[in-house]
Amino acid sequence: TSNGKIDRKALPEPEGSIYTGASYVAPRTQVEQVLAAVWAGVLGVDAVGTQDNFFELGGDSIKALQVSSRLLQAGYRLNMKDLFSNPTVAALSPLLRTDGKMASQEEAVGPVELTP
Repeated sequence: TSNGKIDRKALPEPEGSIYTGASYVAPRTQVEQVLAAVWAGVLGVDAVGTQDNFFELGGDSIKALQVSSRLLQAGYRLNMKDLFSNPTVAALSPLLRTDGKMASQEEAVGPVELTP
């Protein structure tokens, strides 16, 4: 524009797929498959390979928290520092821990103790 800013209305529509430079390698283990599916859901991409970088696919700190929350629902625990230092599925999957306790999602019936 005349004031030096980018005219966003003049830009073409995005193609829908993000090319990060990494060739697609399908997830092999159950943990890699769960992690790739969670990333795909949070980042809004079709498929996530084991060599794709979380941040190059559009991830940020808020989306990292969403990934952590969804992994916890799937029964895995993730440290945020691990995601930031190992931003690929292949590097991060060995660092995930299974969460020993899963909270019941069933309807509570009868007397129930107070919870935090």
